[in-house]
Parts: sequence; C-alpha cells; structure tokens
Amino acid sequence: MTHNRLDCLRVICVSLMLAILPAGCGKSGEPSSRDAVSLAEAFTNNTSGNFARAFREYAFDFPRDHAAHPEYRQEWWYFTGNVQSAEGHRFGYELTFFRFALNPSRQEIAPSNFTMSGGSGLPAKTSAWRANHIYMAHFAVTDVDNNKFYYAEQFNRDAKGLAGAGIYFKDRLEGDSTQLKVWLNDWSVESIGDAVFPIQLSAAADGFSIAFVLNQTKPVVLQGDNGLSVKGEKAGNASYYYSITRMATAGSIIIDDQKESVSGLSWFDREWSTSQLEPGQEGWDWFALQLDDDRDIVIYLLRREDGSLDLNNAGTIVEKDGKSRKLAANQFNIEVLRQWRSPHSNITYPAGWKISIPSESLELQVTPAVEDQELNTTFRYWEGAVKVSGKYKNNNVIVAGKGYVELAGYDVR
Repeated sequence: MTHNRLDCLRVICVSLMLAILPAGCGKSGEPSSRDAVSLAEAFTNNTSGNFARAFREYAFDFPRDHAAHPEYRQEWWYFTGNVQSAEGHRFGYELTFFRFALNPSRQEIAPSNFTMSGGSGLPAKTSAWRANHIYMAHFAVTDVDNNKFYYAEQFNRDAKGLAGAGIYFKDRLEGDSTQLKVWLNDWSVESIGDAVFPIQLSAAADGFSIAFVLNQTKPVVLQGDNGLSVKGEKAGNASYYYSITRMATAGSIIIDDQKESVSGLSWFDREWSTSQLEPGQEGWDWFALQLDDDRDIVIYLLRREDGSLDLNNAGTIVEKDGKSRKLAANQFNIEVLRQWRSPHSNITYPAGWKISIPSESLELQVTPAVEDQELNTTFRYWEGAVKVSGKYKNNNVIVAGKGYVELAGYDVR
C-alpha cells in the first residue's frame, strides 16, 4: 500500500482555513463533496517546533488532566456509545473533540474572570481573533434498525469563546465547584453539577441530534504503561492515554424530527501527544468492547505496511469492579473474517473479526452493526457501532456485548 503522508502542520493550516466554512455533513449513501485524507496522516512523526513529548511515565492529576494540555501538539476527548429505546430501537453514537496546536512557543494564559486549568489564549495585545489552537469535532449517529449512518464535522479556533477545553474552579457559598467544559460552537461536553461527573453531551447537525447525560460507573483506567502508550521505537513517539470504559447513559436522540428516549452505555477515551506513527506504520485498528458480563476490553493494533506484527500493539481488560490488567502484543490474536468496500471512497475495510485471548479462554466475534459507517470528513476513517458474541472456551459460557471500532489509515489499494 502506498501511503502519502502529509506534514501535520500543513494539514492544520488547511483546517484553519476550513474554520470559516460551514460544517461538513453527510449520511450513508451521500458522499461528502470535500476531498478527505486519512485520519492517520494527522498523527505522523513529522513534527515542527518545540512541542512537549511523551517520553516517560506521567503523574496523572484529576480532575486537571480532563482539561487541555496545550504544550502538546494534539489531543482528543472521545465519546462513543450504544443506546436503545424502551422499544428496543438501537443507536450508536460518536462525539469527538480534537485540539491541534499551531505553535508551541506562544504564551499560554488563562482568562481573568475565572480560574481555568488547561486553557489557552494569547497575550492581550494581540487580536481577539488570533488563536494558537484549532479545534475539530466529529459527530455521528448510527440508526441500526434502519441501516443508516449520519455524520457531521465542525472546525473553529480557540478565540472569542468559539472553542476550548478546561476545568473550571468556582467558589460557591456552599462549597467549591469543579466542572469540565469542552466545546466547539454549539457542540459541547459539560459538567452539570458541582463535580466533573455527571456530564452532558449536546450536539445537533442537519437532521439529527443528541442530548445525553453520562455518569461514571468505573474508575479511570491508565492505558499502556501506567498511562504511557508507546506507539513506536523512537523515543517520544507515544501518548498519554486513559479511559473510562463504562458510563451509564440516558437522554434523547432526534432523527428527521423523530425523537426517542434512550439509555445505554458510553466509553470515554482521552489521549494527548506530539507524535505517534513512524515510517512503516500505516494506521491503526481500535476496539472498545463492553461485554454483558460487565467486563470491558480495549485493543489497539498498529498496522505495518509489510504486514508484520507491531510489538507496540496492546490491550486492556477491565473487570466488573474496575480492576484492570494489560495485554501485550503476543497475548491476543485478531483475524479478519470479511471485508467491505466503501461506495464513497472505494476503500476496502475489514468488516468482521475473530478476537482470541487465550489467557482468558475467550473467543469473540465482532461484527459491524451497519457496514457503512465511514466518515468522509476532512480526515477519512471508519468508526462505528459493533455487536459482539462469543464464549469462554474453558466452560462454554456464552457472552455477548456491544462496542465501537475505529479503522484509520486505510487507502485505496
């Protein structure tokens, strides 16, 4: 496979120009009019400037680390989930906020009317429209029963209150309040009480919207080596990565003016870094699976152009009580069972997997809930709701579940 890697800053500059354009929207069967490039192209090792790097273990500090880390080139707040109505109508959803830094050397200041941890800004003498960070957000809904997929995209700069992310500490008569807010235009993640959780997710695009409340039911899980997720052989080609793998979710979905009350489970991923992919790595496959026995499994594969096993592949199993243990690259196997060719991009993606974890005597089959869940946004990738079935081979106990899969870096062969 040939993989035309773009310099990330050039991509970001294009994104900045797109910030003044209308949001891109689409749904299954309606290819986007905007040419897309692979999502993986934004996360190569072609870096400029003196950005911080993920070299060693990090002392996580919550709630501070739910906020932005402007000294790193990029980061994201990633929400995915599966919900259904009382009548059994199933939906998947994705709401993701990305931050890209343009220059690591610019002064970072916090607005003066409140205390904000992890915010960003510019010296007061510059234009109020000038920005050092670009935010991109993707919003998608999968209508499983009707075999339809809807998605939208927005860009903006962190100026004039258009986009941002931070933890806000406010003094109140009855005590302090610590709240999270991540937003881009009218899409947002925001605490609804005096603590970070529960949070409210709100997003609306042409013909579809969500309004969800998410509450944490398992503790934070540090991925990789105590939160240091190594992606390559070169020092610093890594990210800081944590997850909340199970969040109770309730609210409403509106599609074509039809509103449904729904409930289910969500997954929250947080990652920040300066570089990830190296030459020879073409993309990644990410699996976030929530089983009906209350176990959660995350696995990520870094795909190599020559087809060999990348030793930085890894996974985590999270038990019902929140305790977790790691899976090394040689402790699981993923076999592609079938493929699907996109009518929009002509890219062929995997569309069914068998996952074997011998140490757990566990064998799972993962299948897309809808085949066409490709986002032809500025960065193209496949991300969608999946269904899970399988068994524990040592005792033949059947297990089922739901989840989300992301496939990035695939191209036309």
